[in-house]
Amino acid sequence: MRPAALAALGCALVLAAGCGGSGGATHDGGVGSGPLPPLPPPVSTGKAPHIVKPWVTTSGGKFVDRNGQPVILHGFDMSVGMSHLAPVAQQLGANMARVYVGWDAIQPEAPKDGHYRWDAKTLAKLDKIVAALRAVHINVLIDFHQFHWSPYFAQATCKAGKSVCRASGVPAWYYAGGRFPATRSGSSHAEAAFFTTEASRSQAYYSAFAGMIAARYARDPNVIGYEILNEPHPGKLGDTTEATNTMLRWQAGIRRAIQKVDPTRTVFIMCRGGGEGVGTANLKPFGSLDHMALDWHDYFNGLSGGLDAAGDNWVPSWADTHNQETSSYTGTEAAQARVLRVPLDRARFRGIPLLVGEWGFHTGAPGSDTYQQQMLDLFQKEGVSWTRWVLATGGGFALLNADDTPTPEANQLGAAMRATTTTTP
Repeated sequence: MRPAALAALGCALVLAAGCGGSGGATHDGGVGSGPLPPLPPPVSTGKAPHIVKPWVTTSGGKFVDRNGQPVILHGFDMSVGMSHLAPVAQQLGANMARVYVGWDAIQPEAPKDGHYRWDAKTLAKLDKIVAALRAVHINVLIDFHQFHWSPYFAQATCKAGKSVCRASGVPAWYYAGGRFPATRSGSSHAEAAFFTTEASRSQAYYSAFAGMIAARYARDPNVIGYEILNEPHPGKLGDTTEATNTMLRWQAGIRRAIQKVDPTRTVFIMCRGGGEGVGTANLKPFGSLDHMALDWHDYFNGLSGGLDAAGDNWVPSWADTHNQETSSYTGTEAAQARVLRVPLDRARFRGIPLLVGEWGFHTGAPGSDTYQQQMLDLFQKEGVSWTRWVLATGGGFALLNADDTPTPEANQLGAAMRATTTTTP
């Protein structure tokens, strides 16, 4: 849909706010008063010139190479600024990197005088890591990442005791008018509005960003495709099927914008959060599912809990079922298989490939090797592609020591990948 048409739809959706837009007060203080960002400048939506066919695409529910032969992708999540780690990824046997970068990093400033202002330094980093990974024959999925939704809400969503609070995703300028207070409640309302009452405006801005990236990397054969939005949060929409499908309808619009620019690359979607909503998700708004894949994040702790009967929500709770809240791993492969079966079956039913785009455990914690072996066994048995979080020196699940040498966890992964790796041109 064209930006002008999207804007018109936004007016129809929220007459109370008006197209100039301002929030209205709510009983819990989640919405303030302030304008929406101005209408985005129009962009060309034509097909990118000189598209180079990617090394890996999709066919028949699988990732395949240029000869149509199935390929299992495996590797790491990598930050956009980590191009120097490409040789490390190669030495460990990776043939895939999920490179994460936020919309806010690429467009830290609002458009001015009818022109988009893309950040040259961030784009140079992205160019550099794509080229570095291409030089060592590693495919790249460019992940449009969000964490804690937006830098605008970083302080409000910070964990207790943290002095430095980081967030990525929606640029802070998008909320500069003050229509949402910089509080947890404000963030929750902002997330919901992004996909509903502000969908016309957010889609138009995001389509311009996504289309620009798709055009920029249409000539890079190792770029397999683009992930629309990492772990989309419904906020006040709640953890429901309706919320999931609302966010998927929004993503369908972004996929169309990417495919207008480059129809040869795969667009990866997520349903709700990291692993929720997949059981009852409705993919009909996407139309044809050619060159589409499902990303699902698996941090399940392998104990007695798991996904509910619908395959949508964690029971008894997220905290009770996730490795982030588990100090030592004591789970079983049978429990892991039970949970993985849900997204695997849904992807196969829809005829699209599954990528477990994030998984992992605390570095050096008891049972980390057992956990990894269970997951590696399952991935190999089911032919599942994966990227492990994270090829970095910092963070609880980091796979590198301070001197960039592999941890025992990384070496375990490396041994498995080198034994089964599939190379690309």
